[in-house]
Amino acid sequence: MGFGRRRTQAPPSCSAFLFPLLPLLLPLSHAFIAPTMPASASAVVKRPVTSSTRLSPLSVVLSPRQREEREVEEADVQRVFGSIAQSFADKVVEKAQSAAGLSPEDIEASLRPSLEKLVRKASAAVTEQELRPILERMAGAIEHKVWYVTETGALEAVPRVLEAEAREMEEMRALMAAGNCSGALAVYRDRYKRFSRNPPPPAQTTLAFQALHAGGQVNQSVALYNYWYAAKNQGDQVLEPASLYWLTRSLLEHANRLDMAVDVFRAHARFHCLPSGPTLLLLLQAAVDRRLFELGAELLEATHLGGFPLPPSLGNVLVEGLLDQGALDMADRVVSVLLARRLPLDLRVGTYFKNFVVKNGRMHLAYLHLADPRLTHSRFRASANGYNMLLWRMCRAFMRLRETAPPASEATALSTSTPGAAALSTKNELRGLTLRIARVVAMMNRYGYRVTPQSGAMLQDVAAATGEFGFFQVLEKKLKAIEEEGGVEEPTFGL
Repeated sequence: MGFGRRRTQAPPSCSAFLFPLLPLLLPLSHAFIAPTMPASASAVVKRPVTSSTRLSPLSVVLSPRQREEREVEEADVQRVFGSIAQSFADKVVEKAQSAAGLSPEDIEASLRPSLEKLVRKASAAVTEQELRPILERMAGAIEHKVWYVTETGALEAVPRVLEAEAREMEEMRALMAAGNCSGALAVYRDRYKRFSRNPPPPAQTTLAFQALHAGGQVNQSVALYNYWYAAKNQGDQVLEPASLYWLTRSLLEHANRLDMAVDVFRAHARFHCLPSGPTLLLLLQAAVDRRLFELGAELLEATHLGGFPLPPSLGNVLVEGLLDQGALDMADRVVSVLLARRLPLDLRVGTYFKNFVVKNGRMHLAYLHLADPRLTHSRFRASANGYNMLLWRMCRAFMRLRETAPPASEATALSTSTPGAAALSTKNELRGLTLRIARVVAMMNRYGYRVTPQSGAMLQDVAAATGEFGFFQVLEKKLKAIEEEGGVEEPTFGL
């Protein structure tokens, strides 16, 4: 999305055909892996891996058998990723023959070797974060070749043009190192005057954004972004993450336009392209400084999704700010990210969050976090009174929902009519509440907490009522286990 400029129609680029394939191909990895891999394998897929080591720091304590199992799991992931990359490479070759008019001989000589090298790299990847840029480079390979063919009219001219491009890059870097940003921009502008049908290569564009930022020319940065956006088929081709970084810095530092910087971020996120970690942290810090905590939560989730480092301090500030504003759902999402990243939750902030969810009657949030083993250590464990309050409210919510539930015969009918659908929805809600109540009872038993007479009476009512819906088994087993341990005293449950 451009700023202050009407969209202009441009000929579709190759990436307009290739990039939409990325979200279709990447989920295939889960389709192949999920049915056969154990729960621990999914952690391997999502675990950030560096090029220097393929095993996590905890792998030193693994037994030989566990290490062998992990290597097998990683090999399975790599095999699937390699097949995805090979399929994508075949699509690139097909596109080269149809769109660029390259002959099979040209493809074998100039395109196939680079694609095979990328396929080998993809076969060594063990995370989607490693695989995605490889597929994007494949799309970029044909994009670059097609561009040079259309500009020069012959494939033989490509090496000469590439050499000229490298010289121009070195010239721009030298001018910028000498403080002559205007001279570097002149080289860039001369480039796209000579090649008017497409913008210069992405690396040169990154240098141009850096030079504009150094010169404080924020309006020129916006104009360059508009030019790139319009010339690249209305945004189908995204900028390099480094270009977005310098553009974001210009908008924040020279114009104080967080709104425009966020618009750029969202426009590129729509094309499955997240900015770099430093760019997201710039936006996140700016949102926190302006007390835009809901925007900060959105950016924090994007940073987590991209696998970039997260400062715990910002997460804690976000949780506290969101709770101050009453945005409990957003605070819950931020806490979930902190827990997923094993980041420390400040004692004061964690207590604030725990008390907030219990006092506001948000039972699903209280269940998820008070009963989370990562949060229920000695500092954050809810008191016996807190658990009894939680249990009583959940049982009361169950009984109230049951009073409005349709007859059991209607609830079991998978009807597409409105009454049948409503009955099925209510039945699912009751089932979910039953499982949550059973979970809270189990946690109280684990901590040795006793149920008050009020909560115990409500729990017995729920136990009697669940038999009507046929999903009492889980709660019944929990209660029976408590009874066998000699924990039941009339009229309360001793846990």
